[in-house]
Amino acid sequence: MNRTATIAAILSTAVALGTTACTTTTEDSSYAASLTAAVSAPIVEEAWTETPVRDIGRIGQWMIAADGKVANWLGMTRDGKPFHEPINVIFVDAGARSGEDAKARLVDAMTKAGYPERTGHSAGYRGIIDGQLYSQLPERKDHAFSTHPFPEDNNHGRIFGPAKTDAGWVFVGALSREDVDYKHAPPQHVYDSFNRARDDLAAALDGKGFYRRGETVPMNNADGPGAPFTTGDHDGNAVVVRAK
Repeated sequence: MNRTATIAAILSTAVALGTTACTTTTEDSSYAASLTAAVSAPIVEEAWTETPVRDIGRIGQWMIAADGKVANWLGMTRDGKPFHEPINVIFVDAGARSGEDAKARLVDAMTKAGYPERTGHSAGYRGIIDGQLYSQLPERKDHAFSTHPFPEDNNHGRIFGPAKTDAGWVFVGALSREDVDYKHAPPQHVYDSFNRARDDLAAALDGKGFYRRGETVPMNNADGPGAPFTTGDHDGNAVVVRAK
């Protein structure tokens, strides 16, 4: 068995990732329904923080885990501080005919950009747009949009929405890069970068589908001196990508 096959077998046990094997279509449908119900579950005050973004709306600063807290990148720490996972991409679709059409266009654009839906990732997260909670895309258990299969280094992300606004249908996303650390037994995923994944996705979307890279906006969601958490290399900004 080669190295990639070995890591696949190990990681698929879900010890390191907190995930299970790929689910069936019926299970995916049940899971999507559970995500819709989950948006009413309470979240902690720290996670309910929004930043006004001009001409778009109020965007939640963080990806929110199923327990209502800020998502913490698999519980990993840096210098003794837990990670907070920032919202770092905003999608605005001014051309979609409906929310479902906006979802379909987004999935198509992500796939063409090299970020199809893949298994092997934790799921069940939420995001905030204009004071409302939204469940996760992909609407499949243990899936995220990802550049490579989970046994390999990859950029991956979850996207939340859509919200109908004057600007169009708005989604928000949390993108990160993870590497496979073979020094651990068993091998595990480790954090690499938020900025690298954000910028790669924006560049990959640009010109390959409906979306074009637009402006960069301040989200004010990077750590600072004395913060009890870390946001890694995140610079506090989100990239806006727009579709007509």
